Amino acid sequence: MTDFGRRSRLVLFGSLLLVMLLNQHDEVRAAQLQAAWADASTNINGFALERSTGTTGTFAQITTTAGTVTSYSDSSLTGGTTYCYRVRAFNSAGYSAYSSTACATPPQTFALAVVEAGTGTGTVTSTPAGITCGTSCSANYPSGTAVTVTATAAAGSSFTSWTGGGCAGTGTCTMTLTASTIVTAAFSASTQTVVLRVAKAGTGRGQVVSAPAGITCGRSCSATYAGGTAVTLTAQAGNKSRFTGWSGGGCGGTGACTVTLTAPASVTATFTR
Repeated sequence: MTDFGRRSRLVLFGSLLLVMLLNQHDEVRAAQLQAAWADASTNINGFALERSTGTTGTFAQITTTAGTVTSYSDSSLTGGTTYCYRVRAFNSAGYSAYSSTACATPPQTFALAVVEAGTGTGTVTSTPAGITCGTSCSANYPSGTAVTVTATAAAGSSFTSWTGGGCAGTGTCTMTLTASTIVTAAFSASTQTVVLRVAKAGTGRGQVVSAPAGITCGRSCSATYAGGTAVTLTAQAGNKSRFTGWSGGGCGGTGACTVTLTAPASVTATFTR
């Protein structure tokens, strides 16, 4: 065959971790190795890349590239398994000798999944990043990674406990992943109740009603709600009167006002003749 110049040399770069998929509690692993090589010949039509599993496995061709392409990303490998590669050039006359063999092992990875339970709601986040649950409740990390999860209760709820992964209590929890792990974060709906009071002021007449129901002021000008409840107040001016504005409870203007009850609150509605 026509001379290829100096022998091809295969250089294997470090492995890259791809996103792994989690389906319920079954993980699908995907890893990638990047192979690159160099050849000084000018009469090459392409390169043929071969791979074996393990250092004593049988080589099989996995791809060919054009002569101008000198790298290949081998994906969908199994983390923790060693793969070896070799490459040879070809043209119309045949193949060159094989390059030297290069081997590498993509890192083994494990899935961490968070399950939220209980009557309340909240979020769980992780360090390193990857989990933001409710939205993304699983992520994959290299073996040996120390992952810290933090639970934050939503308004009207409280975080009550961790279970699984060696986690307990209500503080942050750090796990060193040596296997796929499931952690449950339990949230409870708050039993705290908060009083909202409405007062009327001014020379005019009118009433204030609430949603959720409870306040119809005139008659009933206070109500008790579960902590964290968002209560919307609406003012309705009486005959020959107009509603001129809110004060207190973070309310202002003349439109409807929403108060999120994390503590007792008082709101005044002013009506003018």
